Amino acid sequence: AMFLREGYPQSALIEYVLTLLNSNFENWRRANPTADKNEFPFSFKKMGVSGPLFDFEKLYDICKDVVSRMDAETVYENVVAWTAEYDPEFNAVLTKDPQYAKDILSIGRGGSKPRKDFGLWKEVREYMGFFYNELFAPEYCFPENLAKEDIIAVLEKYPSVFDENDDQQQWFEKLKTVASSIGFAADTKEYKKNPDAFKGHVGDIAMMLRVALTGKQVSPDTFAVIRILGKDEMTNRLKKCIDSIKG
Repeated sequence: AMFLREGYPQSALIEYVLTLLNSNFENWRRANPTADKNEFPFSFKKMGVSGPLFDFEKLYDICKDVVSRMDAETVYENVVAWTAEYDPEFNAVLTKDPQYAKDILSIGRGGSKPRKDFGLWKEVREYMGFFYNELFAPEYCFPENLAKEDIIAVLEKYPSVFDENDDQQQWFEKLKTVASSIGFAADTKEYKKNPDAFKGHVGDIAMMLRVALTGKQVSPDTFAVIRILGKDEMTNRLKKCIDSIKG
């Protein structure tokens, strides 16, 4: 019951049990990261004689690996099933617009290095709740090296340079332009060479937007977040943050 309540993915639990039962499963999984676990050549000869110790840390790592290999549709279905029983409020929010939820869950999926933001279904609300206004309760905790007046300047200026048609490269080039306009280095290397010549660097500009839009210093990719929120919601959130800073 504890595993269900905490939201451990069933397939991850099976993989963990396989690591306990067969000493060579981990090596097989490393060599075959996308293979179905049923393809593993289970061997009774490889079974340990003594009872293995249960390792929650290792189980959690396996959970993150397993979830990172799932597509957004599979994650969505699992989270909806889990929240229906254990978090009805979040379930109602998720199922109101399934495609919006799947777009969020698609961030960083696929490719050779998928993101590993969560391993348990109970962690998904904390991961993506900020995308929903009814769950968005930001504290706006900016890094201490950023001055309030600079944050306000960036948040006020940004909507005027934003274009929904920009790709990630164009988006980042515009962040560099904003950085230069208020005395921040457009290039991180440039800043490291001569830190006293600048207030900060372009990464700080991205951080200002991240905290204003997500309420967190660590979040999914900021460009992807903006694309999903859309220009109107982005602009509203920047205004809300400016009002909060000004008090």
